[in-house]
Amino acid sequence: QEFIDFLESFFKYVGEYNFDEFYLIVSELSKIFEQLGYYCDVPKMSKDFIDYWEREKDKCRNGLIIRGYKETWYVTREYYMWVNFLPIYQKDIKISKFARLFDGQYHAALYEYIGELKGYHAVMVKRRQYAMSYYHMAKLINQIWFEENVTLKLVAYLEAYIRLEGSWAFLNEYRDFLNSHTAWGRPFDPDNVGRWQQRIKSTVNGRDVYRGNKGRLLGITTQQSAVKGVGGAARYIIVEESGVNPTLDKTYGYAKPGLEFGPGNITG
Repeated sequence: QEFIDFLESFFKYVGEYNFDEFYLIVSELSKIFEQLGYYCDVPKMSKDFIDYWEREKDKCRNGLIIRGYKETWYVTREYYMWVNFLPIYQKDIKISKFARLFDGQYHAALYEYIGELKGYHAVMVKRRQYAMSYYHMAKLINQIWFEENVTLKLVAYLEAYIRLEGSWAFLNEYRDFLNSHTAWGRPFDPDNVGRWQQRIKSTVNGRDVYRGNKGRLLGITTQQSAVKGVGGAARYIIVEESGVNPTLDKTYGYAKPGLEFGPGNITG
């Protein structure tokens, strides 16, 4: 409750966050990568290298507090990872770059996190081309990258919204970038559209075993059945294009107990 009170003490309306030096601090590493093409220039696997990536992993798991000259901000774990380690394909300039930052995105991240801590689910109405689908895929990537045995679900009424022509393409972009440019390599088996599990097979004493965090990310469509695949405990269930989902109320009804058992969070 103390932490919730702390977060709510500077939860404001969009346009009132007074982001002066905030943007320079929160996205510092993305600027370094865009300028140099890499994050860390110390020898690979040296103590400095390991310390660097452990510090960044800690921020990607716990978030961070930024104290400016006049303001204080809390940056959620997913938001920090998104703005520094998960570039997106920007349609207007046709290249991959890190997200252009708006206080509305920060506001949404903080809103969802406060709701999660208080046991609420979240619904968001957003404008187009605001990168919110990319941000919510970053929430899934963050969990499956760093947490053990987590179950995550990406749900849509129509299959197209969560396959390669939809949000799963964003997940693939993020996975490939992290495996190419960070020290956090993560293999998946299976590694299919609609089904990931973070693990790798190895042999121990002549037997096949799986190693890894073993988190699962599942893509689920509910056009044939509003309850398909949404039962069971889950950390997050993210519903894409929920505004055109005619059976969302039934899907939510079946998903809610599993999320509360998790505990978890459903975002539409």
